[in-house]
Amino acid sequence: MRRRLLTVCSFTMLSLAQTAWAEAVDAEGAPNDEQSTAVEAVIVTGEKTSRSLQQTVTSVAVTTAARIERENIQTFYDVVARTANMSETYGKTGFTIRGVSNMNVSGGGAGGLATVYVDGAALPLEAVYGGPLEMWDIGQVEVLRGPQSTLQGRNALAGAVIITSANPTYTPQFRARVNLASGDERSLALAAGGPIMPDQLAFRAAIEKKDSDGFIYNPTLKRDVDALDSLTVRGKLLLTPTALPGLKATVTYAHADRDAGYQFTYARIDTPEFYKHRVDLYHARRDAADQSTSQVNVDFPRATLVNVLTATLLANASSPTPAQQAAAAAQANAFANLYISALPVIPVDYAGDQPSVISTSAMFADASFALTHRLSLLGGFRYDHETNTSASTQTARFTGAYPSPAAFGPYAPYVTQVNAFVAGMVAQASSSAPKTRRSFNAFLPKVGLKYDWTPGINTSLLAQRGYRSGGSTVNTARSSVVAYNPEYTWNYEASLRTAWLDGTLTLNANAFYVDWKDQQVTVNLGLNSYDYEVRNAGKSHLYGFELEVAQRFSETLSWYASLGHTQTKFDDFAITSGVDTRNLAGSEFPYAPRWTVALGADYRWASGLIAHLDGAYRSRSYSSAGLQQAQDDVVKERVVFNGRFGYARPHWGVYVYGKNLLNATYAQYVRADVGVAMLGEPRILGLTLESRR
Repeated sequence: MRRRLLTVCSFTMLSLAQTAWAEAVDAEGAPNDEQSTAVEAVIVTGEKTSRSLQQTVTSVAVTTAARIERENIQTFYDVVARTANMSETYGKTGFTIRGVSNMNVSGGGAGGLATVYVDGAALPLEAVYGGPLEMWDIGQVEVLRGPQSTLQGRNALAGAVIITSANPTYTPQFRARVNLASGDERSLALAAGGPIMPDQLAFRAAIEKKDSDGFIYNPTLKRDVDALDSLTVRGKLLLTPTALPGLKATVTYAHADRDAGYQFTYARIDTPEFYKHRVDLYHARRDAADQSTSQVNVDFPRATLVNVLTATLLANASSPTPAQQAAAAAQANAFANLYISALPVIPVDYAGDQPSVISTSAMFADASFALTHRLSLLGGFRYDHETNTSASTQTARFTGAYPSPAAFGPYAPYVTQVNAFVAGMVAQASSSAPKTRRSFNAFLPKVGLKYDWTPGINTSLLAQRGYRSGGSTVNTARSSVVAYNPEYTWNYEASLRTAWLDGTLTLNANAFYVDWKDQQVTVNLGLNSYDYEVRNAGKSHLYGFELEVAQRFSETLSWYASLGHTQTKFDDFAITSGVDTRNLAGSEFPYAPRWTVALGADYRWASGLIAHLDGAYRSRSYSSAGLQQAQDDVVKERVVFNGRFGYARPHWGVYVYGKNLLNATYAQYVRADVGVAMLGEPRILGLTLESRR
């Protein structure tokens, strides 16, 4: 399957004129390497302004360019593994923030619950597992935990991820990297930039080509089914014309071309030593995706105008699954077995065109008002208007041969009836629904208090409303477009920010409680397997905390630690499938580990030798929701260690590294009934050569 994703962002004008930012950049406007590794110099930009981490009330985990380099962070999912209260979902196809999946926890809804932005462009959900998420030449990654609906709008109920690539500078720069690793991975990456017109126009360009064979082999096809072939290209222009003092414009274009194994590639677990020898016997499918994004940012001091337009084009096709029918009586069972032998699979040529156009507009504000020299009132709101237009055209054609009644003897009348039933079922999937148009309005307030106890210590309390927009689903069986309403959360949060030892040691914490209502749930109404739609039928809550510590002892030694805890629970969650109704009340969210822990340390000798070691722990979680999840769908706890060791000089370096050094074995999803699982990555060893100017 090939997906073509095109995201176009028109322009964004933001005010970024703040003293804290000016102190964290050098004279050329690029992040200063030494300052960016200092704890107090971390600047958060994901809330459409720039403020230091210690003055940011939102729970945010920041991964700087220096940390990406030190820890050999290669993809976004390396960031996920090191972040408190964050975890992978179904393999590297999604993630959770505070136990809430970026896709959804309920199986319903067309939009996501956490959005990933790359240089200001919101990635479609499909791009989270096939888009430009490599960390080569990335300047900073910010994970904002908790609802970001006030500033980000739709599809940020769980949080948001802000990825910013390295910016152009007026100083010539060049970087190159060659990487070889287990799984026959080979990658070549280049980045260069500098002035086009001194002090007025600069550029930066980056490219990474990566190939690997993967770890799962198909002996029937005689090839690796999770092989990867990817190309990522990015270009940036920086304009600061002397004729318009204060104007700063950045133009970004990025393209990612990825040909990889099917996103849900399994390995057999009914073979000897399946963690060492990973085999797949069935999957021949490949996923290919092309994605292009463009963005223009124009900054004026003291002026803010936001206008982002995102259009996503996605082509996809699928075929229905085999259908089988069996009766209770012995005679009917015998007939069913005969019929299924004659028609084991119902072949259908299905095509569906379901265009959806979403137009949004919003008015929002976010402010802080000093009540006293220590106490500040925090407030904000968003009034969001959305218009959703949907339609559906479907065609389904039976492409096989119906069993002949004459071949079934006394069962001939039953064959005629079942053939008619199959034909009717296929016909139900072939029809159209007229265009429908719906509008949604949402008011999302935010209010809180912040108290500065000392210049290095502050606390805050905040309440804000989050939401995921409503929409429409196409009921294939009934050929209808069915509307559903938005879902809402109220998030109550307390934060603590502290800095010690002249700012070289920080200890930060956030605690939260979330009440979630009107969750969008997928239900089946009983006609057949295509008779499903989304309804607002769920209610849940979650609570927990994050504690993060970072210290830079000296120019040579630094360390960090984080602890996250999340408890999730469905309070009312009934899913209907035909005449069967399951109430998931009391179960936990899928892929929501209660505990996450991360530790890391970095040492650099004067001789040029470097050493880094980090580890991450995830407690057990569940791969699905339901009252039987504790017995059937457990993702076991695990500890994964990574290391990087080498020799670095000012203009070159050579390093060896390891991921999952102790070769921890675990599965993200298991189908014991058919003997397959989605296994975690094995131990990976690699060699890196770098050059820089």
